[in-house]
Amino acid sequence: MGWFGYGPLDGDDGMDLRDLIFELINISYDPVGNTIQSDDAIRILLETNQEMIYDVLTDYDFSKHLNPGFIQIVYIQALACIMCDYGAKINERGKKTFIKFIDADTWALENAERNQEMIQLKNRVLEN
Repeated sequence: MGWFGYGPLDGDDGMDLRDLIFELINISYDPVGNTIQSDDAIRILLETNQEMIYDVLTDYDFSKHLNPGFIQIVYIQALACIMCDYGAKINERGKKTFIKFIDADTWALENAERNQEMIQLKNRVLEN
């Protein structure tokens, strides 16, 4: 499907990361594809498992992707979006990593809409 917007979760790669994270923290889905857990329950799971999630992404083999550097950036940014979307408190390790990968986004240098998405995401992380 590719990209349908300019945010980290607006494409297949970001959505793949969301699925990976939800699998790691045991999020269940109903037959229609909606999460069974409440948003608050997901927030708690993200907060209590964030170190494990960061470790999994640190050890993840990005070389299996066609563009490993870009995928790594998108995955980290997508995790920042997920954490913010659910209101999870981001620890210092997460904040430092998220800001680093938001600032490393080369697409944002070439595209005004993407740049705006990165500015908004960085602000959300900093305000967390």
